[in-house]
Amino acid sequence: RIAAQEQGYKLNEYSIQKVGSTGTLSKPLPVTSERDSFDYLQMDYKEPREQKMSKYLIFIALLLMIIVTTFAEDKLQIGIKKKVENCDQKSKKGDKLHMHYTGTLKSNGKKFDSSRDRGEPFTFTIGTGQVIKGWDQGLLNMCEGEQRKLVIPPSLGYGDRGAGNDIPGGATLVFEVELVKIERGNNDL
Repeated sequence: RIAAQEQGYKLNEYSIQKVGSTGTLSKPLPVTSERDSFDYLQMDYKEPREQKMSKYLIFIALLLMIIVTTFAEDKLQIGIKKKVENCDQKSKKGDKLHMHYTGTLKSNGKKFDSSRDRGEPFTFTIGTGQVIKGWDQGLLNMCEGEQRKLVIPPSLGYGDRGAGNDIPGGATLVFEVELVKIERGNNDL
């Protein structure tokens, strides 16, 4: 009895089981002597099938969460900060856009550039590769006056090489942008 108790088992006149467990023993349970209790301590303790399955399901769910999080971090995220009610035209490929923006690093919030600091919007043609891919994708279908927040993964930004001294390789970028003006361009791009 003492040996059973020391190993976390309790002994009664009919059965032996591990204390605090819902598993089952793989041999018949009647116990009639202390020698029997020692023999039962040597047998394999097996968890019920449902418990094993739930452990596997939890493991699979955690693995899927990690995979989804990894892929989500590699996708462009677009948030609308200010929507325009009466939008007559939306930006599309080939349009010349006049944008105000502030760019920061997601890792530490450090600002690396801002058109607002210069007091003049940045002008470029969307869809022609003049800007990073995250901008070419994230600024489509915008209205004049609309404001967005873009979270751009390295694959759609500056990649592993970075840019200058302020944007390290592998950086995820955050841009607060405002579309000031659209000039219709060659939309056959």
